Amino acid sequence: MRAKELAAALAIVVASLGPVMGQGAPALKTGEVWTEFLKTRDLDRAIGAARNLANNGESPRVMRQTDGGFVVVAGPKRIADPAAERKRLTDGGLPAPIGFSRGESFAAEAWKERAPDILARAEAKPNENKMLRHGDLTVALRWRKLKTGEPSPVVAGEIGGRQAFVTQPNEDAPDVPWANLTLLRLDAQSPRPSVVLASYTGGAHCCTLTTIATQAAGGSWRVVDGPMLDGGGFAFEDIDGDGLAELVSVDNSFLYAFASYAESTAPLRIHRIVDGGLVEVTRRPEFQPYLRQYVHNLEFGRSDENWRNNGFLGGWVAAKSLIGEGRDAWARMEKLHQEFSDFSQELCPDGSEDSCADDKKKPVPFKLTLERHLQKNGYGLDTPAAAPK
Repeated sequence: MRAKELAAALAIVVASLGPVMGQGAPALKTGEVWTEFLKTRDLDRAIGAARNLANNGESPRVMRQTDGGFVVVAGPKRIADPAAERKRLTDGGLPAPIGFSRGESFAAEAWKERAPDILARAEAKPNENKMLRHGDLTVALRWRKLKTGEPSPVVAGEIGGRQAFVTQPNEDAPDVPWANLTLLRLDAQSPRPSVVLASYTGGAHCCTLTTIATQAAGGSWRVVDGPMLDGGGFAFEDIDGDGLAELVSVDNSFLYAFASYAESTAPLRIHRIVDGGLVEVTRRPEFQPYLRQYVHNLEFGRSDENWRNNGFLGGWVAAKSLIGEGRDAWARMEKLHQEFSDFSQELCPDGSEDSCADDKKKPVPFKLTLERHLQKNGYGLDTPAAAPK
C-alpha cells in the first residue's frame, strides 16, 4: 500500500463515501469537462476506483450512464490542455484518464464523496483542555500527569451537571503530542452519542490509542479501549447506511511483514460498538460489498512493479480471501512474487527465531511465510464463513 493510501485508510476521521442514487447528473458551466478514469458495469468496482482516487487527493464521483453502466469521474473543471492534465495526474501517481467529456452519456449520479456524520470534534495539544456539548451531554478533555510526570489525556462526561463517566490516563502513552475528541453515533442501543478519545503515541507511524465511552439503554456508561493501531487509528464510516458509524482500520500485522511500511498493503478490519463493547464484524455478509470495493481500490491503477511487490501481494491475497477469492489470488501471487527479498523472514534450522546465531539463520521463501501468516491471523483461502449477527 502506498504511504498516502495507508494514511488515508488509517485517518481517524476521513471522508466517507456512499450511494446517492436518483440524483441527476450535475450541469456543467461553459468550458467545463469531466475527467473520466474508468468505465464498468460493476458498481463495486467503480466505487473502489473512486475510493482510490479520493485517497490520492481527487474528488471523485460515479455516474450512471444511459446504457446502465458506470463511469468514474473527477471534476468538473476547465481543462485547456488535456495532455498537460494527463501528465499532471500521472506524475502525481494517479492512473491516466481514459478521456474527457461533457457527460453527454450520464443519466444520474450514482455515488459521490460525503463527510462522515461527526456531531462534534476537538483536538488538543498537551495540557490544552477542550470541552464539547451535545444536548445535555457535556464532555471535557483534560490532562493528568503519569508516574513519569508526562501529561496524558483523560475525558470526563457529565449529564445535567452530574458525572456520567471518566476515563483513566494511559501509561502506554507517556509523551502524547496530540489528542482528539469526537462525538458520533456508534451504538444502536445508546440514547446518546458515543465519546471517542484518540491519542497519538508519537513515532514515524505508530501508534494511536482509542478509548470509547458509550451509554447503555439503561443509562449506565461503559468505557472500552480499542487496540493500539498504526497511524491515525480508526476511521469512521456508516458502511451499511443504518445511521450508525462503523470503526474501520487495517490489520496491522501485515505492516512490515513482507516489505517496508510504504510498500505494505493490509486487509481491512471493521468493528462496531454493540451494547457498549467493541465487536469485530469484518466477515458479516452485509459488509461484503464494502470489502469488494476495497479490493478494487487496491487493484485500480496498480503498476506492474506494484504487482511484483511482496508487501502488496501479501495484503492483497488476504483482502481477496475475505470476499471468497483467496484461491484465485494465491494462484496469481505464485506467478508474480519474489521468492526472497530484504524483508524475508530468517529462521534457525529447527524453525525457531532465536535458538541459533544470526549467521546460522536462513531466509524463508515468501510463499511459506505468507501461508503461515494467513493461517495465524485467520485468513482462509476458501470462501469465508459468514460471521453470526
